[in-house]
Amino acid sequence: MNQYDTFLSYLKDDKNIVRAVCHEVLKYVFKPHKTLPEHVRELYLLVPPPYFWADKADKKASRDRLTNILLRHLRPGHAGGYDHAARFRCMADSLRRIAAHPESYVFPKPTVKALLKSEGEQEVECRPICAYLDIRAKLLTSLMARYMQSWLEPMLHETNMAYRARRTWMGEENVAVTKTSYAIDYIMRWRAAHDGQHVYVAECDIRKFFDTIHHADLCRVFAEMHRRAGKKDKQFETLFCRFVDSFDFARDVMVYNNGHDEWWAQHLRHAYRPDKRYLFKWVPGINKPAGIPQGVAMSPCIVNMLLNMIDEEMLGDRLQNGHIADPDLLYIRYCDDNLLAHTDKATCTQLIERYYQVLQQHHLHPHDFQSVGMLKRKGMADYWNAKSKEPFLWGKGNGDASLWIGFVGYEMRYDGAIRLRKSSVAKTAEGIFKDSEKIKHSGAKAPDKLEHFRNKGVRGSTLDGISCITDDTPYRKQRALLEQLKARKTRRLEEIISSLG
Repeated sequence: MNQYDTFLSYLKDDKNIVRAVCHEVLKYVFKPHKTLPEHVRELYLLVPPPYFWADKADKKASRDRLTNILLRHLRPGHAGGYDHAARFRCMADSLRRIAAHPESYVFPKPTVKALLKSEGEQEVECRPICAYLDIRAKLLTSLMARYMQSWLEPMLHETNMAYRARRTWMGEENVAVTKTSYAIDYIMRWRAAHDGQHVYVAECDIRKFFDTIHHADLCRVFAEMHRRAGKKDKQFETLFCRFVDSFDFARDVMVYNNGHDEWWAQHLRHAYRPDKRYLFKWVPGINKPAGIPQGVAMSPCIVNMLLNMIDEEMLGDRLQNGHIADPDLLYIRYCDDNLLAHTDKATCTQLIERYYQVLQQHHLHPHDFQSVGMLKRKGMADYWNAKSKEPFLWGKGNGDASLWIGFVGYEMRYDGAIRLRKSSVAKTAEGIFKDSEKIKHSGAKAPDKLEHFRNKGVRGSTLDGISCITDDTPYRKQRALLEQLKARKTRRLEEIISSLG
């Protein structure tokens, strides 16, 4: 149960601010830096020097050691005046003043970086990733997210699976049900329970979800969930809405599309090519403040809160006490990706149409539905690339039927086989090749970096996580391909280590 009635009371407990500061410090302390960014230097001023507590071999112990040192130094009447403790108290007091008087605080603009999304011959579409370089805003939003999650978490339904705290899952306690393999396992268990029955699947994708979240609707949903949680904290409601209103996608992101080549060269997270045109895309026709800064601490809470409300409005009586009450219904969500299936086609159609309507009522923009039969006639590439699909049979058949469905980077066959999507395999392989290049160039210049790559192989959360679910041939072939790439990377690492003596 959440013990804090207000955000201010949450901040008055030093433990909460200490945990947030330690979390931020540990993001940077073990990363090599030629020169520390200004906001990281400010962060380091709030804690003792790393040689007192940092141990690269045991990061959990480092976090616990730093937490205990800070709490001891902040204890009332503690002997010894530490500069970092005095600076920490000043920062904590500043955060508490903002919580008490949010109307006097203005959130700074987050910095925007461009992450590659898709590349054509002449144009490169990017997605914006935001971060606060102002240390006070960074800590404030982190604390807001932690406080918000403490009362929001119990209100989220069972199969809303991304960005969740540890919880009871399938009878097991304290499980971190955020790996995509848990979602795949849930789907295949449900499919096995309905073996021999017709299963119909529908998909509905939201266009530019993070970038088009309607500010006024979001604040209304927040007020409703806040009230439902039993909170009467007007200051936190004001602070939340000020955070939402501080960022507008059209004003703060789309402006870089207009002749800002220098900006793209400096803020692109990939190699810049002057012969290409880089741009952000949006949904035309939106003329009201919209969008949340993707990448800051508050974004996951906002996503879960808004989409959980949408799920409740769509499912109605089929969702009771956070659980799906209809045993013939499969509904699972991972961030803005969801999967809906039912043994009755008419019910599946009714639910997906209701979902489409609810999205529009919240000023979101779903992709138009397409017929699976028509997509298959064009080619399976069109089937996999389609965003929203009308209800279709998951199984053998002509027309609106498909043997395979896709969800969160995996593809599942009606008979239980699982494989990774080609894009997931390509992404994993690309990561392995990038590591190989880093190994090649860091060997002689920075031998300490090699330790970072020693145990870093194929991503376990993607591959090893589904070993207990399937051992099917399609999966094993992909596994073998990635293991070959991993072996090549490992050999290169061993060669460099040998050459260094």
